[in-house]
Amino acid sequence: AYAHIGSPGYMLASYIGVMYQNRALNGGGIAAIAGSQGGAQIDLFATDPNHPVGIAQNRAYSKGGGVYLIPYISTEGSGALPVNEATLKMEGVLIDDNASPEGSGIYADTDWTFAFVYEAPAGGEVYMYAGADCASAGCNSVSNNRSVTLDSQGHDVPTAGSAILMQTDGALSANRLVMRGNEGAHAIRVADGLHLPLSLDTCLLAGNTVTAELATFGSASTTINQCTFAGNSIGGPSVMYAETGFTMTNSIIAQGALSTLHYVGSGAGRAIDYVMAQETATLNLGATHLFNADPLFVDVANGDFHLRADSDAIDVAPPVAGDDRDLDNRPRDQDMPNVPNLDGDRDLGAYERQVHLCASDTIFCDGFDAN
Repeated sequence: AYAHIGSPGYMLASYIGVMYQNRALNGGGIAAIAGSQGGAQIDLFATDPNHPVGIAQNRAYSKGGGVYLIPYISTEGSGALPVNEATLKMEGVLIDDNASPEGSGIYADTDWTFAFVYEAPAGGEVYMYAGADCASAGCNSVSNNRSVTLDSQGHDVPTAGSAILMQTDGALSANRLVMRGNEGAHAIRVADGLHLPLSLDTCLLAGNTVTAELATFGSASTTINQCTFAGNSIGGPSVMYAETGFTMTNSIIAQGALSTLHYVGSGAGRAIDYVMAQETATLNLGATHLFNADPLFVDVANGDFHLRADSDAIDVAPPVAGDDRDLDNRPRDQDMPNVPNLDGDRDLGAYERQVHLCASDTIFCDGFDAN
């Protein structure tokens, strides 16, 4: 099956989504279940740039509070292993306030077949895109989802689940992703390996409450670019965990003295470049431009993680060719007046400070104003 769904929500209220207050065993909002006859694909897209598609307040009693994906794999007589994919594609989507024991926002499951004396897996795929249809909608958000189960009295009991769970051999690529207010063991968890490199580009993970690491990438090769991790309540020993192939560029991690990265792979598999963190000892190996500093956000208490005018994360990294955009869909590589460039005019993190904010206020631009 193929579902192409666009909606601004009931009465243009995204929190009253196109999939709202439903209940199911797997996939409280949507379940994409491939079979022997073909794959299953969900396309969710904003029809109104000011109102993302809402998948909200759904519950799954087992897996996937918002969305559940599972492909289908079988063995042919020729020895081939055909896979019918289960795929979620998002552009301008709000997966909000859903609940399940595991994968409270998104659960990408794995199907297995026994072939050639080993078990062959196939995992679900999740792709998040930044396009014109989500210019004002924050693009894609997986927020306020809860990893819980019901006890015998019908009360919510916390579980060790994750807001986004990727099982074996899946795929996750996210461009312009926001994750706020999720509750569970992790915001993002990869069970072990994926069949494509994991990519997070232009993302904000803030205000989540987790009992383990904020993100654990397992053995998936992972690239994080232009992201901000800040203001999360983390009960685990580090912000992130990775086993191999970890790259982070142009990003900010503001989690106080907590270890930034628990990396168990070889040093050759790690690359850190133009990263600002409040704890840098765990990033030193493989780092070329590493800054130990407070990035100075506008208003942490109220969840505003834009950069203040006096932030050392402004005008740090080299520019990139093309019309590259930040999390607000504003242009990157804005050269701020009176701010010396380190190696270029690109800011670190999810947001680029805009020149026009300073056009008529010299004191503001000079950084004497805290904002």
